Amino acid sequence: MKTNYLILLCFFTLMGCKEIKNTGDETLSNDDIKKKIQAQNQVFINALANGDSVGVANCYTIDAEFMPANEPLTKGRANIVSKIGGYIRQGMVKYTITETTVFETGNMVSVQEAFTLTDKNGKNGDIGKSIEIWKIEDGKYKLFRDCFNSDLPIQPCPPTK
Repeated sequence: MKTNYLILLCFFTLMGCKEIKNTGDETLSNDDIKKKIQAQNQVFINALANGDSVGVANCYTIDAEFMPANEPLTKGRANIVSKIGGYIRQGMVKYTITETTVFETGNMVSVQEAFTLTDKNGKNGDIGKSIEIWKIEDGKYKLFRDCFNSDLPIQPCPPTK
């Protein structure tokens, strides 16, 4: 399956239990942050499974950047809706997070993940890895930067006629 079928990211095995600041007076441990991000990831997974590109895009900040392999950068939530809609129309609707590592970086959280992507019939479309930056928006962790790529070899170009 071509690498442009990649969708997103996903999620977390925390390192350490250092407490970090969240928003306002709230102090969170890495375990607390992991739970909050996992909850948002489930929202993402459910929206994708339901073919809801708006629901998926709402998991991103308003000023997010979506960086798929072999494609130009997509800036902003409104443009991400369209990009995700294209993936959904290609049948890529089942997203599974297979590994997650979270790194505390001040007011933002960086995440390294491994993922699989399959179509609605369970046929594997891709496996890969991602680096994400999450930040708080409207009281929830949301994707701010999302960069991912495939572990599969690049498919050769079809012969020209």
